[in-house]
Amino acid sequence: GQQHYELVLATRAFSWSFCQYDPHSPWLTKKGSRTLTSKEAARVKDAFAHATIATADTCGADKPFQTVSVTSPSGTKKYLDSFYSCQGQGEYIDGIGEIFSTMGDLAH
Repeated sequence: GQQHYELVLATRAFSWSFCQYDPHSPWLTKKGSRTLTSKEAARVKDAFAHATIATADTCGADKPFQTVSVTSPSGTKKYLDSFYSCQGQGEYIDGIGEIFSTMGDLAH
């Protein structure tokens, strides 16, 4: 299912939208928003700090395709999951799973 998380660090405004699986009914879109605590925002910053620019040329085929966009005063930069770095479609990072895991935990 699709996942979308957004965090504005200056205000700690956090919003999310993701598909929730239920084996007995159709997938449901769950949406929400709230202000993160300072500690929660620090968890997200730590997850981003652990991400690194990928140097290996990996070519996976069985993982959801994840991207992360970071917006700063100089513009928006999009990073792709290094699991698919062999596709050569942009800048790839290792550690994208930790970012999604951390934000997913905060959305539940």
